[in-house]
Amino acid sequence: MVSECNDFGQLKPMVELAEANLYEIGEEPDKILADAGYCSQANLEYMDQPGSADPYIAVKKDHKQRCENVAAPRGRIPKDMSLKERMERKLRTKVGKALYRLRGQIAEAPYGQIKDCRNLAKFLLRGLEKVGGEFDLWCLTHNILKLYRHSLVVT
Repeated sequence: MVSECNDFGQLKPMVELAEANLYEIGEEPDKILADAGYCSQANLEYMDQPGSADPYIAVKKDHKQRCENVAAPRGRIPKDMSLKERMERKLRTKVGKALYRLRGQIAEAPYGQIKDCRNLAKFLLRGLEKVGGEFDLWCLTHNILKLYRHSLVVT
């Protein structure tokens, strides 16, 4: 948990942590999926280094990207494209769309449900320890509610 207001500075630490976890089991990450909160010039340059995993970082909010009805790009990549333009082009390909669609099924769903369905707009407490406790309480009640709705609660 960090106290930064956006995710720009968190891509590198998250990638390094994921790599360390995968290396422990003898694996290497081959693709990185990240939302628009991680899109910055510094992050695109970091992921553009040789030997890094293949990144798929949204350059705009997900709903804006999905609403665009732009055909998948064809042909060679123009040499004068910026890293952001290259990433946007990559996400418009069939492979890019299919891979990025998977991102919403992974870890984002519980956070989105807590934020949108349970109306968690902001934390009431201050300080990392207190916010961590408050978030744990939100997660606990979220899971209890899911159990209740699926009739798994023992009565």
